[in-house]
Amino acid sequence: MTVRVGYVGVHIATYYAEEHKQIDRARTGLAKLADELGFELIARDGGVMNAEQATAVARELADEHLDLLIVQTAACCMADALLPFADLGLRLGIWATPEPRLGGDIQLNSLVTANIFTSTLRRYYRVPKPFKWFYGHVEEDSFRRRLQVTIDALKGCQALAESRVAWIGGLAPGFENLRFDQRDLHDRLHGARVMPRELRELVDIGREFTDSEAKSVASDMVAAARAVNVPDEFIERNARLYLALRTVCREDNANAVALQDWPQMQDIDNISPLLALCWLAERDGIPSAHEGDVLGTLTMRMLAAVAGRKSTIMDIAVIDPDRDTALLWHCGGSPHSLADDNGVTYEFHSTLGRKQANGPWGAVVDLTLAPGECTIAYVSDDARSLLNFRAEVFAEPEFSGFDGDRGWMRKFRHAGAEVTARDLLDTVLTTGQEHHYGFVHGDISEELSELSEWMSWREIKPLQYRDALQHVNRQQPNNKEM
Repeated sequence: MTVRVGYVGVHIATYYAEEHKQIDRARTGLAKLADELGFELIARDGGVMNAEQATAVARELADEHLDLLIVQTAACCMADALLPFADLGLRLGIWATPEPRLGGDIQLNSLVTANIFTSTLRRYYRVPKPFKWFYGHVEEDSFRRRLQVTIDALKGCQALAESRVAWIGGLAPGFENLRFDQRDLHDRLHGARVMPRELRELVDIGREFTDSEAKSVASDMVAAARAVNVPDEFIERNARLYLALRTVCREDNANAVALQDWPQMQDIDNISPLLALCWLAERDGIPSAHEGDVLGTLTMRMLAAVAGRKSTIMDIAVIDPDRDTALLWHCGGSPHSLADDNGVTYEFHSTLGRKQANGPWGAVVDLTLAPGECTIAYVSDDARSLLNFRAEVFAEPEFSGFDGDRGWMRKFRHAGAEVTARDLLDTVLTTGQEHHYGFVHGDISEELSELSEWMSWREIKPLQYRDALQHVNRQQPNNKEM
């Protein structure tokens, strides 16, 4: 999965792009950034000077499967040289550079040309073309950072488009808020697929593995935990389920899983499969969501691709307005590597079977999230909208949080602006969020905002808390089109 970036420099002969080596400088610098930022560069030799040349080059680029085409206004050029590239329907970057001197005759006129180009993309076409502007020399930190945000955002777009979700057992009963339309996801995510499987299939596949195969995986699981507080049989059952999940992913070419982890699983085998989901995410890098949450597992896949780290989904179980904090929590389904220095233990599920004669059941991963910057997000409304907050995980000395996977959050921000815990409460309840929230370490909120723009999603804006009823139409259509 590699982001492919094209580059073309445009100019006319009466300016000094060649004398100032604008195109050579750009190609060399972008090639270096390609190695640093992790993208593939497809750079055009020489410059484009008119519409005829642009048409020929655009024809060559049409088969390159580009994720982004950067058009540099190396010097002054007419907008008719832009139109063939815009007509390709690609995501565009319009790049201007500073003048080499600030007196005498103008050498490049790059910024004015970029302004003409961006205005053309907005005003010439009935449906405006998507673009992002860049300004500065390729070696400058500000240019590098702006391009890095784009590359990381495009990695998320690509991960969504290439998602193949094994949806096993359907939704957990009663979670009507997690329903989705498979056709909508396929169209809006530009190719993502959801592949249903029966829960019984998974259990039957797991039973085909030998005791020695299950015990070998169970041994690896035990070695990864600080303590194991459940009987061996529950570890081995999860080991079998892990092997079955891995088999399903290989058979279906799936790279993500959404599993109905209750109640049918307990009816079949008296087990909580959360450890198996954790192990699949931790060991194989396959995001795995509980409760059959397909949008949740797509969110996890998106976050992992943008951040380059493991991700999870959790609930907002507590909001404490007086402390301006919130608790992210779930029953124990997060990858081991998200834990703080105390590591993980394996415990019985804290709710399943606790009032039944044959309960409790296990095993789940008990952990506290490592402290530091983080991002909380969710792809919602059948991939029409995105919730996106920056926050900070911190160690709460007074309240440990509930058993399972958990972490206390504070210092919420959206688009650089402070969001209080009351604002967060009003936002998630008033806009009717799906009750799951993707989590990843690191602040990638800017990257996700850009991803939302490229995907033509509506980014959900935080509400300012009020005592009065607020009405927000979450289904408001987004008129942007790719």
